[in-house]
Amino acid sequence: MEKIDPWFDRLYRENAGRLFKIAYYILKNRAVAEELVQDTFLVLLVHREKVERYENPETYLVNVLRKRIGSEIQKTSYQREEPLSEEGLLPEEGPMECLEDILPEWLNEQERQILTWRAEDGLSFREISLRMGCSEHACHAKMYRLREKFKKAS
Repeated sequence: MEKIDPWFDRLYRENAGRLFKIAYYILKNRAVAEELVQDTFLVLLVHREKVERYENPETYLVNVLRKRIGSEIQKTSYQREEPLSEEGLLPEEGPMECLEDILPEWLNEQERQILTWRAEDGLSFREISLRMGCSEHACHAKMYRLREKFKKAS
């Protein structure tokens, strides 16, 4: 028979439902809300020694969930990306050439690198931003400016 941890069991029984309601109310997605609640309790287990000393561990759980919800909202807001081929940046048909060979000469090195990472390597904006050492928002802005540059050139 498994050992039951009374401290964790009590916190889970008393708070899981309320945390789920908070997450579901904000995200309107049952599966994601359940996953975030489970993640919140995993964080509690990882930081248990510290949290056990708190007078109100329920506040800790709400704060962890709030941060997870914020991260989820930010992550999903950037997932509405359009493929480069729809923007006229990549050829629709024909034999695949190296992207570097077909990019216009008026692009600077950074713009070429962004397009190569995005189109050939299939990197997300998050991955590109990490490689460039900038925020994901800045990476989106650079791609937007690059699209505008292509529109002006055509």
